Amino acid sequence: MKKAVLVTLADKKYLGYAKQVFAGAYFNAGWQGDYLLLAHNCSKKDTEWFRKKGILVRYCANIINQKEFGGDPAVYLSRWYLFQKEFKRWSHIVYLDVDVIIKAPLANLVQTKGFSAVSNIFPRIHWYFKEISFLRNVYPYEKTFASGVFVINTSIINSNSFNAITKLAKKLNPYLKSMGEEGLLNIFFYKKWHKLPNIYNLFVDKNENYWKINPLKVHTIIIHSIGSMKPWDRKSILYDEWQNIAQKADKISLNRRISKKEWSKFKIFFYASFLEIKGFFLRKDIYEWQFDLFYYAVMDIVMLRFPKFFKLLKKTKARIKKFNNV
Repeated sequence: MKKAVLVTLADKKYLGYAKQVFAGAYFNAGWQGDYLLLAHNCSKKDTEWFRKKGILVRYCANIINQKEFGGDPAVYLSRWYLFQKEFKRWSHIVYLDVDVIIKAPLANLVQTKGFSAVSNIFPRIHWYFKEISFLRNVYPYEKTFASGVFVINTSIINSNSFNAITKLAKKLNPYLKSMGEEGLLNIFFYKKWHKLPNIYNLFVDKNENYWKINPLKVHTIIIHSIGSMKPWDRKSILYDEWQNIAQKADKISLNRRISKKEWSKFKIFFYASFLEIKGFFLRKDIYEWQFDLFYYAVMDIVMLRFPKFFKLLKKTKARIKKFNNV
């Protein structure tokens, strides 16, 4: 049976932080598969530490000739290399952003099918498109996934996968400032992705989460620092935990694996369900998104049935915005 591979992505600036991800996978998850670094615009000298540890390195050049893509740094696009046929040598690819902390085993992810990820805190695909009306009509009101943690069952990869996502990016490039690289992935896997339990990508933003639980006390498998405050920031509530794991990186020895007991299906279901129920009642942003959905649906109707009035509304909105920026 093929092994699975655990992957993170970093350029020169973030190579040191990538070590913590692999340390968490080794010591906290007891990961038994391969370890791989997607090294964006890095040299062999830059990645010497990883190679000496037995961590595989896939060197990645820029996919497009621009510094940003959809408002995101171009380094993000190197995740697309995972859809190249060379990665079919593994049964599953578990991808993790460099700003995560792994707290528990991940082996259950190797049972997934297709492309799997955790539902986004922004629940509908409309959020990415905002005023891009034709995209809202093509991709109406679907839930989205967060792309900081995902799993690929490599059976879905074919010789055209990488070219297909690149082609889609070029087609939508004029509109990507509203959606970013994550929005593009959501379009690429529109209605073709599987939902992972939320404990595989629990968000923390500026020392808080959307479930009103102390991030140090929440029961989860992966915790993800989204936004500007990262776990290596000394102001982060997660800093001590992150630092404790990072300091173990030099002790990684892939010749001697550590076994960790997997969470039972009941334990995963229990804690994931707890967060779902708690979040439903506490997250006021859910109601704000519902209002947004209603707003855009009404605007679509106005645009189609009363085009002149719609143009007038757009001009008025632009004037108000200009006035407020003065």
